[in-house]
Parts: sequence; C-alpha cells; structure tokens
Amino acid sequence: MDQIQLLDELAEVAAENTARIAELARPLSEWQLHWRPPQGGWGIADVLEHLCISDDGYLARLRSTIPEGERPPVRADWSPRLAGRLLTNAMRAPRKLPAPKAFRPPAAARAGVLDAYLARAGELAALIERSRGVELRRIGVSSPVFALIRMNAGDVLSILTWHARRHLGQMDRVRAHAEFPAS
Repeated sequence: MDQIQLLDELAEVAAENTARIAELARPLSEWQLHWRPPQGGWGIADVLEHLCISDDGYLARLRSTIPEGERPPVRADWSPRLAGRLLTNAMRAPRKLPAPKAFRPPAAARAGVLDAYLARAGELAALIERSRGVELRRIGVSSPVFALIRMNAGDVLSILTWHARRHLGQMDRVRAHAEFPAS
C-alpha cells in the first residue's frame, strides 16, 4: 500500500471518529456518561477512559519518533509488520476482545474524560499529518504493553485509529441500551 493512501484513510477515519464521539457524548449528563449497563460492562466514560489510557502509551512513543516540522510528503510503499497487522485486524473485527490489564479503566473515570479523550484524538490527527514527511515503515515502535512486540509507526497510527472506531460502536450500543437513562 502506498503510504499516502494509508495516511489519507487514517486521517479521514480519525476525523469521523472524533466528530461522532463528540456528537454522541457531548449532550450527555454526567449521570448518563458514567452509567453502566446493569448486566456489567463499561459505560461511555469507562470507554473514553480506556481510550485515554491506551492512547497515552502509544502517543508517547510516536511523539518521540515522528519528528516535528513540515516536510514534503514521502512517497513510499508501506506495509504492516506482523504484530501491527494482527492488532489492526483485531481492532477491525466485530468480536469482543479483553483489554490488557494495563489499559483497563479504573473504578471511576477522570473528571472531564471526554475533553481528555478529544485532546488525544487531536494529537493523533496532528501525528497523522506530521507522518506525511517520514517513511513510516522505517520507524520502529514497541508496544506499551509488551516491549518485545515491535511495530512500525504506520502500524501504531492504524491501531489507534481503528481502536477508537471499535469503541465508538461500543459507546453506540451503551447509549442504545433499553435501560440507558433518559436526559
């Protein structure tokens, strides 16, 4: 795949994710945001907290590997490493996956969790744009959960983008729950 095509796709999906998450969560009261399904599972604030925690681990690695400053776009082929392909495919699959212990939300989400997540989504969008001037397949990034798992920067951008899309579906299901509190 051409790197420019990858980044164009990721920029579009990331922008859609951010807009839809803001549209879904902004109108909610604190009670609705923190409501959890009675059968168990995460509420919308829990999902946002999970996204903040997992994004923090990856964004810190990308910040230090993708140089700042404008550069002309790099025309290069890009292909995922094995771990990157497996994780991206897992994020895009409809089946439920357990979150790694390091990425599980605490008992209560932080105050202002929606704004905290939207700040991270903005940083992801900026990193996608900054990445246009570097050859992504040449930038190695280790997993924040298992340091032995190595990916390239394109893998990480893909994982973060599709991870948010995956959890957007989860937030939609919580909001559509029959027992979700009315405003």
